[in-house]
Parts: sequence; C-alpha cells; structure tokens
Amino acid sequence: MTPDEQTIQENLLDFLADEVEVVASHEADGRIGCLTPFEYPNGDNVVVWVRPDRGQFLVTDYGEALPEPPETKAERAAFREAAKSTLDALGVSFDFERGEGRLSARCDQEQVGEYVWAVASAAAQLALYATVFTRQRKSERPEREEPAEFTQAVTRVFETKNLKVEHGHRLKGSSGHVHKATIFIPTTETVVEPVRGHWNQVTAAYAKLGDLKNANGYRLYSLLDDREGADEDVAGLLAQVSNVVEWSRRGEWLDAIASARGA
Repeated sequence: MTPDEQTIQENLLDFLADEVEVVASHEADGRIGCLTPFEYPNGDNVVVWVRPDRGQFLVTDYGEALPEPPETKAERAAFREAAKSTLDALGVSFDFERGEGRLSARCDQEQVGEYVWAVASAAAQLALYATVFTRQRKSERPEREEPAEFTQAVTRVFETKNLKVEHGHRLKGSSGHVHKATIFIPTTETVVEPVRGHWNQVTAAYAKLGDLKNANGYRLYSLLDDREGADEDVAGLLAQVSNVVEWSRRGEWLDAIASARGA
C-alpha cells in the first residue's frame, strides 16, 4: 500500500476542511508530511507524517514534540502519568523506552485525517507539558511557603462564603483510579486543586484532573498562586483538563463557585 498525496489530501480535507497542507516527501519510505495549524511553544507549526506500515498507515511526529525525553526512569514515569489522559483520549501512543520520544498511531486509510489531527494535537500538548517540566526541574527558586499553607488560605476564603469544604475526598477517575481531591465542595461536586507552579504540584494536578475530567461531571478548577507572577505555560497546560483561575482574582471565581450552590 503506497500513500498517494492526492488521496491523503482528500481524506484530510474530508475531516479538517482546509486547515492542513499536505506535501510529498522523497524519503525512501514514501512518507507524506502534513503541516497542521497546531503550534509548538516556540511558535512553529506541528508537522505530522504519514507512511504505509504493515497494511495500514503510520501517523507520527517522528519525535519532534519531545526531542529530549526526560532522562531518568522516575522522570519518565512522572511524565507518562501526567500525559496519560491526553494520549488515551486521543488514541495516540508514546514510547520513551527506545529513546525516540515518538508519538504515533496506526490506522486505515479512511481514518488518516482523524489521526493526523489527533497526533498533531497530542504533539502540541506534550511539547507544552515538556516546556513546563524542564523549567520547573531546572528552577532552584525556593518555595515561599509550604503548599499546605496555600491550601489553608484557599480554604479560609471558601469559608467566608459559608461553603462546606472537604479535604482528601476520594473520587474515582475514568481510569478507575481513586484520587484524593485537595479541596472538594460537595454541594456542587466541585474539585479545586491549589497549584503553586512547582513541578510536583503541576504534575499531580494535571494527572488527577485529567482522569477526573470525563468521570462524573465534576466541576474542576486549577487555582494558581500568581503572587509571584503568572505562568502562562502552566496555565495553558492545566486549561486542558480544568478551569484555570488565579488567586489574585478570587473576587471573580469565588463568586462563580459560590453562586452555583443552588443550581
């Protein structure tokens, strides 16, 4: 089976309208490149490649989303856990173990458009996640207060609205894993994860909220501590799995959460 540029273009256009440009490559494996509207954190557009593979088609980024995968086994495990909900939802595979960091999916010809879009979306999201990971891992800035203290401050603000707050409430995610919500408001089934922007919290919040996103209609919030400045990359990452609000704008999100009690 040989991919044909015109056929691939037609399949893509059926799914994507005119948002993807398809260009033929002269590589020996007959791959075809698809320039998509998704962007990496540096502003470059995501390119996804399609080539024949064992009677089907392989759709892959050839490792462009994560050219330097996390180095240690522990870091790879943390990255996989945080990215799992995104990859599972899109039906895309990712392999650290061969050192390639390659996103891929296999499909039939009529599914090429769908999977080009899925792989491109996953590439953009994982690249953003890797940017946050790298910056947080390299940062040596000491934390100004313990995460528990920020959680306590958030709790006190909710209590000013006479909202009942539970800590460590157990909720089952779509994977079947049981998570402990840092802050849970039972009257509206609202989960609030206070995030100070440091790597461990970002990882935990992303993985937890991603698994809860499609579980039971929970209202999910990531609450960012922006007292030392907002982090747009962290906000962009967590926006994929929750509503993102900032501590300094609590007059807005506090009223919105409190007013939903009688809904």
